[in-house]
Amino acid sequence: MASISSITQRWVDRIYHRTVDILQYLDHGRGYQNYSEGLQFFEEGRYEVASIFFRRAVEADPRYLSAWILMGICLRHMGEYATARDCFHEAITLDAREPLAYYQRGLNSMQMDLAELAILDFSITLEIDEGHLPARANRALAYEQVNDPGKALADWDRVISQDNAQPKYYLGRGRAKEMMGEQEAALWDYGSAIELDAKWGESYRHRGKLNFHMGRDARALEDFEQALDLGIDVPEVNGLGAILLARNGDRLLALTWLERARIQNWKPARQIEKELEALNLIL
Repeated sequence: MASISSITQRWVDRIYHRTVDILQYLDHGRGYQNYSEGLQFFEEGRYEVASIFFRRAVEADPRYLSAWILMGICLRHMGEYATARDCFHEAITLDAREPLAYYQRGLNSMQMDLAELAILDFSITLEIDEGHLPARANRALAYEQVNDPGKALADWDRVISQDNAQPKYYLGRGRAKEMMGEQEAALWDYGSAIELDAKWGESYRHRGKLNFHMGRDARALEDFEQALDLGIDVPEVNGLGAILLARNGDRLLALTWLERARIQNWKPARQIEKELEALNLIL
């Protein structure tokens, strides 16, 4: 027969564990309430307010995986990259097979200019979920940043094989091909991006720059003019466009474009500076 003390101890243990279960349930309930409120602000793009509620959610329930990830995303949007990284680390500690946590940590590393770390996280994301298209596209961007166009091109090829309707993917593949010296192939991809979205100025900017360096002045100027019309008012477009206008003898308009580039703090490469000098233009 069990002793009174052993029966009492089992009863106490049972009550204790039941109490813990109840407290955990209540904590999760408070966490969920804060999470739900935070989610509403998150969907409205009010990241600072949303982060407060997500923080309350994880304080109530430290194992709230989704709250950790969303709080990290909020902090990244707020520019608090180091703290955001800590949130994604917590999420990974809770579930080492959650691809979203690695993917978001990779995006955070890209914001911190830590492309090599980003590549690691995007690669882990793809090991868990091979079809994760955003991870593969962003890994391609990271490979570009570390000057590895071959791997970038391989990723862009896979991305386009999964989704061939996005101009930004062709633009990315075009950049990788251009880095590898495949100029005609790059032009084809920039052209494909324009065919998919003729109102996206970035494609004209990149095609114009490549045409400029290939000596196709008329085509380059057309692309730069189209880019400007579509709101891509950036130093490279204005500066290179100024050179093309000066070559055509339109000195007054060239000076106007060059002045915009100067205001935008354009820092041309040395060979471009030499051309400006040869055309008697001063930056």
